[in-house]
Amino acid sequence: MVVNQYCKFDSQLLTVFSSFLFLAAMTAAFLAGPLTRAFGRKWTLFTAASTYVCGACLGGVSVNFPMLVTRRMLVGAGVGLSIQASPLYISEMAPAQQRGMLNIMFQLMIMVGILTANRSLHDQFALCTRNCEVHPPEAIG
Repeated sequence: MVVNQYCKFDSQLLTVFSSFLFLAAMTAAFLAGPLTRAFGRKWTLFTAASTYVCGACLGGVSVNFPMLVTRRMLVGAGVGLSIQASPLYISEMAPAQQRGMLNIMFQLMIMVGILTANRSLHDQFALCTRNCEVHPPEAIG
C-alpha cells in the first residue's frame, strides 16, 4: 500500500500557527476603539497598513517558526485594526448620499473574501484527498 505522508493533517503546531492570525486580529480589534479615539481613524488605518507591510516582509524572509508566528501576529493585528477603523473612516469621509452604499460594499467585500478563501481551502482539500487515495502498488502502473 502507498500512502502519501503529505495528506496527514494532525499537526498541533500547524493548528497553533493558523490560530495566531485570528487571536491577534481579535486582540487588535479590542484595542482599535481606544486607538481610533486617541489617534484618529486615518492614523489607525496607517498603523494597520504598516503592520500588513511588516508582516508581509517578515513572511518573505522567515527562516524559522518563531518568525512565521510573528508574521502571522503582525498580519492579524493589521486585520483587526482595519476591520474596526475602516467603516468609521468611510462614514466620516464619504459624501452623505454614498455612506451607506460604501459601508455595505466594505462588508460585502469582506464576505466575498471569506467565501473565496473557504472555497479555495475546499478545493485544495478535495485535490489533496483525491491525490492521497491509497492504491495498491500494482495499480500505480
